[in-house]
Amino acid sequence: MQQYLLHLIHERKLAWSSCRQAVCALRFFYEVTLGRPRAAFRVPLPKGAQKLPEILGREEVAPLLAATTTLKHRVLLMTTYGGGLRISEVLHLRVSDIDSQRMVIRVEQGKGRKDRYTLLSRRLLEELRRYVRIYRPSSWLFPQRRQNVPMDAASGLRIYHLAKAHAGIRKAGGIHALRHAFATQSHRKRDRSGHAPNPARP
Repeated sequence: MQQYLLHLIHERKLAWSSCRQAVCALRFFYEVTLGRPRAAFRVPLPKGAQKLPEILGREEVAPLLAATTTLKHRVLLMTTYGGGLRISEVLHLRVSDIDSQRMVIRVEQGKGRKDRYTLLSRRLLEELRRYVRIYRPSSWLFPQRRQNVPMDAASGLRIYHLAKAHAGIRKAGGIHALRHAFATQSHRKRDRSGHAPNPARP
């Protein structure tokens, strides 16, 4: 049967979704119709095709940020984009992680449980200072409204999708698109200059 599945994939060039249907049909036939135990017939499900993310251009990031409803929401998205951060990383930033002396943001326990530094632009620093003056966060940079704990990821995602809808952006993808936009635009700057890019500025 596995040879048959390889035939569907390599010879008939069927889509992965069609191959999945064939796997499910074969499992039903063997396990339900023939009554064979699952261990006697194992067919690995083919992996779905990896689609490249739809990258936001600079001309889309600006209206996205402008479409936010509060300063807190705008600065949260600016920090995500300007530092190339994951949603979990930006929501677990502390006020003390903003290093204006070295112009970096300290990211603790990021992916792979590693600490790292990312760039802090002058524009983002000015917006962060304004935000801190008005909202006065005590420890967490983006706390929940009524208690001093980090904002939850669901709220962060809602902020992004709401701003995206208000800006009329129809590209697929979630808030991670801001991280991809940062990485892509930084890479282009490096290619043009031959040096590491200046901090990203929304």
